[in-house]
Order: sequence, then structure tokens, then C-alpha cells
Amino acid sequence: MDVSAGILMAVIGAVVVIALFAILIPRWSKANKAKPGALKPDKFFEIRRKNRP
Repeated sequence: MDVSAGILMAVIGAVVVIALFAILIPRWSKANKAKPGALKPDKFFEIRRKNRP
């Protein structure tokens, strides 16, 4: 394999990984928001406010 081909493969691999993260991370954060008691500070404070009389 040439050096240029190796660099091209590395660049394509990096782009694919970045694209996967760009697609998956918003889905995971949405899934976490949907769950009650998600490990998010805003959600945590919201739940604590609701629990107060």
C-alpha cells in the first residue's frame, strides 16, 4: 500500500467515525432525556423541584 493510499484510508476512516458519533450522540442524549432520573443536572433539579411540597 502506498503512503498516499494509507493517508486516504485514514481520512475516510476518521470521517466515518465522526459521522457515526454525530448521528449517535444526539440519539443517546434524547434517550437519556426520555428516561426519568437521567444523569443530567437540569433533569435532576427538575425532579427535586417536583418532589418538594
